[in-house]
Amino acid sequence: MAGKLGAAQGLSTGLALAVAAVAALSTLSVAEPRWHFERAIPEAPQVIAAKEKRNSKSKAVAAPQDKKQQKAKAATAPQDKKRQKTKAVAAPKDKKRAKAKAVSEPKITCSFPWSYSRALRHCICIQDGYTLQSGNCVRDASTTTCRDDEQWSPKRGACVCGEGLKRQGNTCVVAEPVQIVVTPPPEPPAPESAASLDAVFPVAPPDVIAPPADVAANPANHLFLDLSNGGTVEIVLRPDLAPHHIQQIQTLVRRGFYNGLSFHRVIPGFMAQGGDPKGTGEGGSDLPDLKAEFTAVPFLRGTVGMARTENPDSANSQFFIMFAPRSSLDNNYTVIGRVVSGMDTVDQIAPGEPPAQPTKIVKAYLGG
Repeated sequence: MAGKLGAAQGLSTGLALAVAAVAALSTLSVAEPRWHFERAIPEAPQVIAAKEKRNSKSKAVAAPQDKKQQKAKAATAPQDKKRQKTKAVAAPKDKKRAKAKAVSEPKITCSFPWSYSRALRHCICIQDGYTLQSGNCVRDASTTTCRDDEQWSPKRGACVCGEGLKRQGNTCVVAEPVQIVVTPPPEPPAPESAASLDAVFPVAPPDVIAPPADVAANPANHLFLDLSNGGTVEIVLRPDLAPHHIQQIQTLVRRGFYNGLSFHRVIPGFMAQGGDPKGTGEGGSDLPDLKAEFTAVPFLRGTVGMARTENPDSANSQFFIMFAPRSSLDNNYTVIGRVVSGMDTVDQIAPGEPPAQPTKIVKAYLGG
């Protein structure tokens, strides 16, 4: 019995070992023979031909796509060139715009009280206390207070310097006497009559100083002075010689500025000076002083010139009429005209500096 049992156990043990050995062999030989099979057995020629056919088809399909991509790139290349050209064209346009902007901003200087407007591109009247009246930027009288040295002028719509003062910049200073700064010559012997003066110093202007025909034909160039001694003096003004002086004289005459003024400085044998509202040689109008307009026209008997101070650009409203020639005044004083009738009335103007009973201008007016 025991022998049978040992034999059975030995048999079972042998079977178990055999099964284990088979299992081990199976695990070791699963992949190896397959790998060797795949490596060892080549593909059939039909399979290789099919694969090559498939690859050729795929390449044939990819080739048109590559061509399409190349065509697309070729089509986009001109567009890129056009974009580059448009950029190159846009650059000069930008430069032109920059130049246009630089040109469109002109350098405009507005005098006070005008202010420059960039939006409107011109001077406008927006200063506080100023208002636009008839194209002029003037102070508003309702909101304006003049300084102690100024007074309000309704005609100019602004504050002007008071009496005896003269504007210099933005301030008022004491006005210098407006009179001829020339030492008069010794008085000549008194003539028996005005006719003898006319014989020595003819009133009729020589041809070299005669006014142009168009100047003499214009009534506005004929100034008439009705004097208190009963006579009338006619003066032909010369805008061809002194246009700015004549314009100011005509403006003052039209205002009636000279009416009632006297000849405050009269030196026999030299000249008679008038046109000063103060009657002292220190006054003038509210208009600005004038720049000199000297010419080579000589100062002869009957010549009318503008009085001034030692400053050549200080003439304003005062004038003088020559009794006799004076070459020292040539090119030093502005000639504004010449007496063409009534010189005998000029000779009767009361002498003195100032005269005891000065001769006055009753009325000054222009022809026409």
